[in-house]
Amino acid sequence: MNEIDKRGFYQVGNQKFYRKVDAILEDQKTNIGVHWNFNDDVFGTFDWQSPVELSMKSLYGIRAKQLREKYDYLVLCYSGGIDSYTILRSFIDNNIFLDEILIFGPFKGTESTANSSDEAWNLRSEIELQAIPILKKLDINFNTKVTFYDYTDDLLKYYNNKNWILDFNPGVRYNASMPKNILIHNSTRNYLMQYDKGRRVGFIHGIDKPRVTFHDDSYYMYFLDVQLSISVGDFNQVNDLYWENDELFYWSPDLPEMLSKQAQIISAWFDLNPHLRNLLDFRSGKGLVPEEYYSIINPLVYQDYCKDIVFKVKKPYNPLYQENEYWFRNEDISAYKNWKTGLDDLKSQIAPTWCNQNTFEKGLIGCFSKFYKVK
Repeated sequence: MNEIDKRGFYQVGNQKFYRKVDAILEDQKTNIGVHWNFNDDVFGTFDWQSPVELSMKSLYGIRAKQLREKYDYLVLCYSGGIDSYTILRSFIDNNIFLDEILIFGPFKGTESTANSSDEAWNLRSEIELQAIPILKKLDINFNTKVTFYDYTDDLLKYYNNKNWILDFNPGVRYNASMPKNILIHNSTRNYLMQYDKGRRVGFIHGIDKPRVTFHDDSYYMYFLDVQLSISVGDFNQVNDLYWENDELFYWSPDLPEMLSKQAQIISAWFDLNPHLRNLLDFRSGKGLVPEEYYSIINPLVYQDYCKDIVFKVKKPYNPLYQENEYWFRNEDISAYKNWKTGLDDLKSQIAPTWCNQNTFEKGLIGCFSKFYKVK
């Protein structure tokens, strides 16, 4: 399996697409339907109902070792949240070397004063109140590089191109910070070009928390494409940058046992609390409520690491006009105008049926993977 396909691709009939919008446009012409293939060949043959005896922490350590053996240089995209913190601890606790810890954000744009509000607009404060303090407490190898990347100016430059929508289209979400993964790669390339000759660089992303649903007296594991917005796409390969690659730490076909163990732990908890199974039913019309769901499963799958998370904010609610991107929404900024122009162009091509609540501003509807019975 090639590395691009591990992050999923779309199928319309016999045609294959890495960008969701391309698949949507083809579906609108053919009415065949879109299938999101997320490692069907691996997950479809894996025995999800077989008990995994290894502990959760042992599996995280195995995954960290996998990545260390695969790449010459490893970069952890670190926010301080529970997903990336667990990854960091998986390397440290198992004495596995991590080359770089990358902390990024629109620092200049947001100009945080470490506000303690837990509302989504205050995402920047997670860096000052969670990510940095916890790094200072950890016993990090002194050879590990810690980098702070402010992408404010680079993001504005990106949208100075009025035709940005045509240049790169990850096709999952179109909020203003959508191209941050491209910017992350660009920011590190100057000093990582040394690896261009046969050496490999891996960017590790904390994607994502397990998704489990309960239906017809059974538990199922599944994946949702809109959760992969930071690393889906083939832009590295399109630009002949085969030496660098994005790695999903959790949602990887390289260690399905880890995903299976997570799902088994979650389903066992809901067996003991059957009155809360309704939280797993995304078909009810209300949909799965992330904050409520994660408050239950985080302590289950991340275990003791959760106690170290002392500050976090709510997830952005608006799919296009995300609360934490308030600094970008200024009519005097040409980049903001260009961003909106690109969205208007996309909106004219996408049928309302492909939008949440038939409204483009609500975001594109998510595509589910196959469902795998775990219990």
